[in-house]
Amino acid sequence: MDLLSHTLMGSLVASIGLQKKYGAVASATMIAANLLPDIDGTAMALGPKYFFLYHRHPLTHSLGGAFVLSAALTAVVSLATSFKRPGLVFLISFIGVVLHLLSDLLTPWPIPILWPFSARTYSFDLINFLDPFLLALLVGSFSSVRHWPARGLLFGILTIAIALGYLGFRLYGQGTALNIVRERSSSQEITTLPHGLSLTNWDVITREQQGYALYIVDALRRDMQGPQIFHSVSDERIPIIAGKSDLVQAFLKRARFPLVRTTEMGTLTTIEWLDVHLITSGGAINGVKVTINDQGEIVEEKFIFNSRR
Repeated sequence: MDLLSHTLMGSLVASIGLQKKYGAVASATMIAANLLPDIDGTAMALGPKYFFLYHRHPLTHSLGGAFVLSAALTAVVSLATSFKRPGLVFLISFIGVVLHLLSDLLTPWPIPILWPFSARTYSFDLINFLDPFLLALLVGSFSSVRHWPARGLLFGILTIAIALGYLGFRLYGQGTALNIVRERSSSQEITTLPHGLSLTNWDVITREQQGYALYIVDALRRDMQGPQIFHSVSDERIPIIAGKSDLVQAFLKRARFPLVRTTEMGTLTTIEWLDVHLITSGGAINGVKVTINDQGEIVEEKFIFNSRR
């Protein structure tokens, strides 16, 4: 989920009782805790490779990491403020971090929520990273609580009810899109993802023998476009070069629907590792391009940036 939504969620929770009962420090702690897991996003300052390696890392985006982050935030609050209730600060911090994790679970970039018990990553793929409906709901709820603080609990309950209803609507749409494609595809591997900022459209990606197929389904109208086929080539040099390239290794660590394309140019061969979802969702980075010579040596490697952005 985007940083603004995380901030608003923390602010809304803080406004419903925390501010009045425990003061500004407790409220600030809740807001900070809702943002703290995304501290790993600062790895982007070192370059895209480090972002792919460390964003949504187990230490920041898991229940085990929640204890670490909450303990760290509790220490900072205890040292930097006069609020000397570490047990309460830890509880507030933990709740805030877990709210962040639950929000991120709804998006298409999986997180290792059960670490350290399991390294497997999970995602519900219900909403995009920025969901306009939930963002508008959080803005409206926060504004209402600020304007009518005495009714904060009521607005909080209404917000939760509306959010759950919306997620139920999304779950229904996701299931509908999945069933529509299942009726027309023999693939055993089908994934349904949010389509941009649309409330009713879904990207349904199926695993095919030589790549992937993409269908765009309007779950409300039960209308389907596609498939758009993404072919992936097979070449004995591909795994060898992938093992030599740090950029490819970092990219493949996060790619959910990887495919490979090759281009021959005289004595040089260009190998591109791409991800279907990154291509279709308009992400900043679509993949990695590696150029090798006829000896199999890497001449150049770089990330492929989305030219539409």
